[in-house]
Amino acid sequence: IPKGVCIGSDQLLNYSKAVWKRMNLDAGDSFAIISSIAADLGNTMIFPPLIHQGEVVIVPEDLTTDASLLAQWFESSPVDCLKIVPSHIQSLLHSSRAGSLLPK
Repeated sequence: IPKGVCIGSDQLLNYSKAVWKRMNLDAGDSFAIISSIAADLGNTMIFPPLIHQGEVVIVPEDLTTDASLLAQWFESSPVDCLKIVPSHIQSLLHSSRAGSLLPK
């Protein structure tokens, strides 16, 4: 059974500002979303860029598990930030194009 936690807009705003400051980001920086926006990973990849005039890049779902296709996507559409679970990135980094999978 999925569980949810209610968070207020003030907490989300504070979190978003802290992430932005901690990562030393600038307006216009881009964040790639490769997981469900319903998961908590989505909070980091959506709200900070929207609040600070960044760019949200939604990667097509069919690319997220194919390292070669994802590398090709990032080569043509580079991003500054990517939040990904360790097991997902480990599986992708076995590709010969692993360097193209990492954000700026």
